[in-house]
Amino acid sequence: MDYEYCTNGQLVPFAPSLLLSSPKRDYCKGESVIVTVTLANLTPRTLIVNKRLQMIFDYKYHEAYELRFQVIGPSKTPVAPRMIIEDRLWPYPKQDDFMELPPGDQWQREIMLSTYFDFSQDGMYQIVAEYHNDHDGHQFGLDAWTGELRSPPLEVSIGE
Repeated sequence: MDYEYCTNGQLVPFAPSLLLSSPKRDYCKGESVIVTVTLANLTPRTLIVNKRLQMIFDYKYHEAYELRFQVIGPSKTPVAPRMIIEDRLWPYPKQDDFMELPPGDQWQREIMLSTYFDFSQDGMYQIVAEYHNDHDGHQFGLDAWTGELRSPPLEVSIGE
């Protein structure tokens, strides 16, 4: 991994930032909960990223994820994902899954999270996105960022 030096002498990696947002904070029971996952380049140089952001929730392929979520329900316990695998199954991204992300730019993917998690209990839910990429793109002559990122928590409320 490439590093740059900060002004305080600490090593800081050239890595994208992972952000998580929702078009609204309060949802009615039964309404689709939508989140937007954002890969943002806050570094001073262009990064190559795997924009596929594929989700895999089948426990048999637990380590194959690129994007996964941790959802904590109103009872302060984890909400287990439903056993759904996206149509375009791994293991390897295609060349067009990689993109250059210039400084200040971002890549977003909107996800109907209620497809994957049960939001039927009234109350506050805390959601964190995790992005894991170990595909460096070398087979395509690329040098993509690899590593793991975690978003700051997002809270949404479900009610009547």
